Amino acid sequence: MAGLVTCLVLTPIVRSFALRIGAVDRPAARRVHDGEVARLGGVAVYSSFWLGVAIYLAVGGRLGCPTGLLATFAVGSLGLVAIGVYDDVRDSPAWLRLVFQLVAGHLAWQGGFRFAVLTGAMTLALPDPAPAVLEYGLTVLWVAGVTNAINFMDGLDFLCAGFSLVAVGALAAVAVVSRQLSFVPLYLALAAVLVAFGQFNRWPASIFMGDSGSTFLG
Repeated sequence: MAGLVTCLVLTPIVRSFALRIGAVDRPAARRVHDGEVARLGGVAVYSSFWLGVAIYLAVGGRLGCPTGLLATFAVGSLGLVAIGVYDDVRDSPAWLRLVFQLVAGHLAWQGGFRFAVLTGAMTLALPDPAPAVLEYGLTVLWVAGVTNAINFMDGLDFLCAGFSLVAVGALAAVAVVSRQLSFVPLYLALAAVLVAFGQFNRWPASIFMGDSGSTFLG
């Protein structure tokens, strides 16, 4: 609830700031909107999400996951938001964004977010350190790949936020059914923030996620 309320309050402020500094999406051949639409919506989404999580923890809520795992997620996502803000304002080169995504993937691996696709006899068929290298590569490339996939969705009213809302809802449902409840509060916090952001991002959108939001969601 805290994240939802914060996003409802913060998004108009971010929108006004983006318009003031010229961080806008302008009409073009591949655009469907008529006028300038503010970017930087991800700043409101990111800030509201983490404020909601912080308040949840402050009132005694528990996540059931290692603190280091959450810290790694926070640092990696902050890096993606930071390069996203830079891109929304000044258009950063693609290679620089990719570097940040790969670093975020590396941090995810270090923190414990990783694929474990090779088990048992399969690990015996490959010499060390081939299994670990393969799983590391899959983790890093997955983070970068999904980040870019979600990023490509931004620019249409509620497409990026709406798809992410559906995905987060599905992840929460799977977690509940499989009794893996550690991250359910995070899913619910993000879902609430996306619902709030949707009030400004749905047609006719007055603000887009921008790279600052789409890369964070990815």
